[in-house]
Parts: sequence; structure tokens; C-alpha cells
Amino acid sequence: MQLLQSWQSSLVLLKPQNMKLFLLVTLKTIIETYKTLFITFWPLCVVFIVVDIFFNVPTNNIDPLFSIIAYLTAMLRQICIYLMALATYAVVRPSVGQKNYDYLLSYRKHLLNYTLFVLMSFLILGLLALIILQLFQGHIAPTFLLDSFNNMLLGDFSVKSIVVGGVAMIFGGILAIIAPFHLFFFLNSDGTFLAVCKSFLRAIKMAVYTLPCIIIIGAIMSSIYLVVIHAESLVNTLDTITIVGSYRIMLKASLLNIIKTFVYTPIFLCFWNNFYIKNIHDNFHLYFEKKGE
Repeated sequence: MQLLQSWQSSLVLLKPQNMKLFLLVTLKTIIETYKTLFITFWPLCVVFIVVDIFFNVPTNNIDPLFSIIAYLTAMLRQICIYLMALATYAVVRPSVGQKNYDYLLSYRKHLLNYTLFVLMSFLILGLLALIILQLFQGHIAPTFLLDSFNNMLLGDFSVKSIVVGGVAMIFGGILAIIAPFHLFFFLNSDGTFLAVCKSFLRAIKMAVYTLPCIIIIGAIMSSIYLVVIHAESLVNTLDTITIVGSYRIMLKASLLNIIKTFVYTPIFLCFWNNFYIKNIHDNFHLYFEKKGE
């Protein structure tokens, strides 16, 4: 009964008057996020762009030494994307303090424990993926899982993460819903490893208790994502540039990733952050104990 009531309550957001207010608040949050990213943290944006372009190299070279270097640089690139994604979550999150580099450093405990949680999850999911992919006589590149996870953090609803076929799409879709809530819950905690686990359970609960509304908003966000991704036509002019084939493809992929990171991701996170805040405000007792954190 409580679940059905919660579903009904979540759908109230979709009423025209409520959605109008929600969109206006979200638009304000998106603008503020863009300002913070491109004015306060512009050096981080520049570093991210440089790393994304110059460290995105083909890993299929027949030279073993080159392949090792390529995999290492690819891993470094994925770590950079991971850190940029987490920094964007912190920027989107409401704060009474000034959002500067000290603000980001204040989350170093959260970063360490969240990364530990991710690595432990990768250990379990990686073994599962290895077993399944071996059944299909496939292989796993060292950066495959991290690449899938970063796409999930950035709101990539098309990612085929962890396993193959339909299972991958279902699993990736579930994680794409839970991951934003997980991080927003965790960033509002004391940053301990226990808080990571509790936040994950709370994220699952929020996803379950607001599922109908999430499906509808998720469909809208997926549409926005597809529009942004179709910006590929804007970078197809690279085909006229004389670059060795595989490097041209990698450069195009980097530019698309940059567009996704700095255009789509803030929109995605601001939507879900405001959705998260509204649900916490309306149903605080559902996600937290009486004593709070």
C-alpha cells in the first residue's frame, strides 16, 4: 500500500503546474552549474579536454610495448573521466559554502570510500562478466568496465555495460537510475564506507518508490541524450582532415565525449538532483532513520 501511495505521489510532479516549477528550478540549477564549471573550475575542464583527446589512442597496435602504453594511457583517461564525473556531482549538489577547490577537496574522504566501493563492485561484476564473456568466447579490455561505469555516471542510457545482449541493457539501465541517487545520498553523508553502503540501499529504495515517475523522466532524458549524441554530425568534418584512420576515429570519439560531458551531463545531473531533493523533502522519513544520518 505504501509503495502504491508513493508511486501516486511521485506522479504529482508531472502535473503541468508542478512540472513548470520543477523545470524552472532545474534550468536555474543548470545555468549555475555551467557557470561554476566553466568559470571557477575552467582549469579542470581544460585538463580534462587535453587528457581526453591526447590520451585516447588506439589499443589494437601489434607492437606489444605500444599496446601496454596505450592501455595505460587509456586507463588514465578513464580515471580522469571518473574524477571529472564525481567533481560534477559535487558541483551540482546544493551547498551553503563557496564552490571552489577547497570545496572539492572536502570530499576526499568520500572519494576514497566511494572508489573502494566501486573497486569491490568491479571485482564481483568483473568476475561475472569474465565468466559470461568467456562463454561467448569474448574478451575483456582492461578499460572496458571502467568505461562502462563512467558512461553510467555521465548519464549514458545507451551504454551496454558489464555483460552482453539484453542483460547488459537491463543491467546498465538499472545502474543508470540508481547511480545518481547513490552519489547524491552519499555526498550528503559523513563519507564513511558504511555510508556508501547505506546510500546504495537508499538509492535503490528511492528508485523503487518513485519508479513510474523515473520511467517517464528517464524517457525524456534519453531523448535529450540522443539529441546531444547526434552532434556527431558536427564533428564529421574531421573526415576531411588527413589523419591516420584509427586516430581520426579516436579523435571524433573524444570530441563526442567532451560534448556529452560538458553539455549533457550537467543537464542530466541537475534533473535528477532536483528530483532527489524533492523526494527527500517529501518523504524524509522513508529514506532516513529518525535520528538522520
